[in-house]
Amino acid sequence: MLMSPLLLAAALLTWPFAPARQRLRALPSLPGARTRSAARRLWRPSPSTPLVVAAGALAGLLLAGIGGAVAGTVSTATAWTRWRTRRNERSRLLATAGFARALRLMVADLRTGAHPATAAEGAAADAEPLPARILTTLAATARLGGEVTHALRAAATGSPALSDAIDRVTSAWALAERCGVPLADLLDAACADLEHRVRFAQQVHASMAGPRATAAVLAALPLLGLLLGEAIGAGPWHILSETAPGQILLAIGACLACAGLIWTAHLTGKAGMS
Repeated sequence: MLMSPLLLAAALLTWPFAPARQRLRALPSLPGARTRSAARRLWRPSPSTPLVVAAGALAGLLLAGIGGAVAGTVSTATAWTRWRTRRNERSRLLATAGFARALRLMVADLRTGAHPATAAEGAAADAEPLPARILTTLAATARLGGEVTHALRAAATGSPALSDAIDRVTSAWALAERCGVPLADLLDAACADLEHRVRFAQQVHASMAGPRATAAVLAALPLLGLLLGEAIGAGPWHILSETAPGQILLAIGACLACAGLIWTAHLTGKAGMS
């Protein structure tokens, strides 16, 4: 009885949507190894937010009725949003750290007398994919005599994870062109600032791990109480799933637990920005 709604929710999460079907139709035209790698990527689930929330609501509805659907919707939306936020934060920190390392290589080439385009190309050759793409754009624009600041602003728009870092490089480049300040010194200062920001963010995340874990444990305590009640034969699940007051209490309890998690995330986020 409990496995059926869980299996239905899992089927909803892995349901192929339009882009997946388009990739499936494109597979026969791909040669050999590319086809196999594309097939492996195709079958990797990539659920979107509406699918995840709908799966949580469906599982809650099948397990505990209307109150369970409300609880499943709120709980799934909160957990999914927090997971995506943390993943985006980690991606931004990793991208910023990689961009700072690439700038260090560029600064080293500039101090040896290399042209900015040549230094950017050399740094891009050893950089990670996203910083390499940005530095390649910078190098191509500088070599052709174009507006590097405009190209960097366009790159910042297309790379949200590195928008702040690219803005600093854009300001440094504009200041070097306008005032004649050595570009190596300006980029070195921008790189030091980025490295400091990454270290500070990592320290804050490490210091906030305790409060976040405490909030997660407190939010999970009602589930533990439910399991203990079932173990001693009190039947709390029957009350929550099959009585009107239990349905109301289930929905209210899930909303309050998720509100506590959201408020804790807000407080820890404010601590990280201070």
